[in-house]
Amino acid sequence: MNKASCAVCLLVSSTLAVCQQPALSDNFVGTWQLNANKSSRSGVERESIQIDFQGGQYKFVCDRLGENGTELNWWFQTDMKGECVILTGVDGKPMSGTSCVTRLSPRKFVNDTKIIHEEYQVSSDGRQLINHTKFKLEYAPGKRLPEVKLVFDRVLKDGSALTH
Repeated sequence: MNKASCAVCLLVSSTLAVCQQPALSDNFVGTWQLNANKSSRSGVERESIQIDFQGGQYKFVCDRLGENGTELNWWFQTDMKGECVILTGVDGKPMSGTSCVTRLSPRKFVNDTKIIHEEYQVSSDGRQLINHTKFKLEYAPGKRLPEVKLVFDRVLKDGSALTH
C-alpha cells in the first residue's frame, strides 16, 4: 500500500469514527429529572429521561409517574434525523406511540408526532433541559389542551440534581 492509499484509509477511518460519536458540544447525553416546582402543572408527578449515545444512535429511556398513579416506562432509539420510531416498553413489548425526533442544533431538538409537538432545549449552562409541548389534537371541537412547559434538571453521577 502506498502513502496516498494509507492517507485515504486513515481519513476514511477517522471520518467514520467521528460520525459514530456525538458532537463535542452535544449536551443532550445524560440523565434529566423533572423539576415540578419550575414546570407547568401537567398531570405528571415524577419523570426522568436518560439519553445515551450508542453506535451512532441516541437511546432515550423514559420513566414517568402520573398524578393518577399511572406509571409508564419506555425507551426508543433514534438518529435524530426525523424518522418516526416505535416506543418500546421496558418489558420489551412495542407500545402504540411513536417518537419523531429531529436535532435542530447542538442544544435543541424536536419530537413532532401526529399528537404533539415537543421542543427540547438545553440551557446555555447545560444544567436544564426545557420542554415546550403543544398538543395537536382537539379534546372537544375547537379546544386543545394548553401548552405545557416542563423543566428537567441534569442529574449528576452521584444521583443529585444540578439545579439553579
